[in-house]
Amino acid sequence: MMVCDRYEELVRVALPGIDVIGIRNVPPFAGEIRGVTEARRRAADLLLSLGPGRRNGLVALLSGSPRIAGYLECVGGSVPFLRENSVEGWGFRPAALEVRYGNEPHALRALKVCRLLGVPEVHSPLPLRIGSDVASRKREQLLRASVPTEGRYFVVHPFAGWIHRQWPLDAFAGFLPQAVRLTGAKVVVIGGSADAGGMKTLRNLVGTNASITYHCSEDIVETAVLMHGAVFFVGNDSGPLHLASAVGVPSVGLFGPASPGLTRPAATEGWRLISIYHQVHCSPCLQVTCPGDERLCMKGISRRQVLDAVAEITSTQADSRKPAYA
Repeated sequence: MMVCDRYEELVRVALPGIDVIGIRNVPPFAGEIRGVTEARRRAADLLLSLGPGRRNGLVALLSGSPRIAGYLECVGGSVPFLRENSVEGWGFRPAALEVRYGNEPHALRALKVCRLLGVPEVHSPLPLRIGSDVASRKREQLLRASVPTEGRYFVVHPFAGWIHRQWPLDAFAGFLPQAVRLTGAKVVVIGGSADAGGMKTLRNLVGTNASITYHCSEDIVETAVLMHGAVFFVGNDSGPLHLASAVGVPSVGLFGPASPGLTRPAATEGWRLISIYHQVHCSPCLQVTCPGDERLCMKGISRRQVLDAVAEITSTQADSRKPAYA
């Protein structure tokens, strides 16, 4: 399986026994070149392109595999759920004559390829299980960074790949101390290395508060271990919300440019999500730009709405998560 290099360790943990190749696309086209090279070297009997994107289609078409299936159009675009895409098969007789994806939850993308192949679809994904040795090592990393892994705490991710999907930082700054008082729990605010500037801004907006820890990391498995110990998670429509689903921690998701119906995570069994969505006249949108750069959809979410969701999710909370450590 070829994946973006930042997800390589996570996929290895989630799918033990699967040969995983991390692809880094720097400089431009380096990822595509390595993907094609690996595909040709391994001479796969069947190659699957599981997402509609230029890289996936290009690697599949140049792989030399006698049978390829999935998304084969070499097209750009960063929000494929707003564009209709054909799911195609070459070199074999497809189980379904016509399969298309578009204007649907993005979690269905890979399932569409399953339909083409005649593979039974599974709509409730299995929870992420992390080996106890890996979990212990990641907890030690967190402790060295002065991040709590014991006691009562919750996790907040205030960033997103596009700023237009981000609840304003001043809104998060007002929410954090109020959520601490409401729940009596500490909070860990997480982000990636690219969010260091935003994290500093948020810290300055909040001021001194011993109950709030700020932690930037690119280690996704470490983040999963941190989330597993949390009482709940709050975040924008971004990757960590999907990780929260895989771990099974009760969550509050903030949506704006795309509705929860399009981009919410595929729920593991027993997972609870409260979605807060403020739809405006221009949503759903391409998310890359915003008319007037006003982010009306995200600014329209009130602090009271998020606090009420936290109160609801904690008052009815029953820990139904599956064991995360194998």
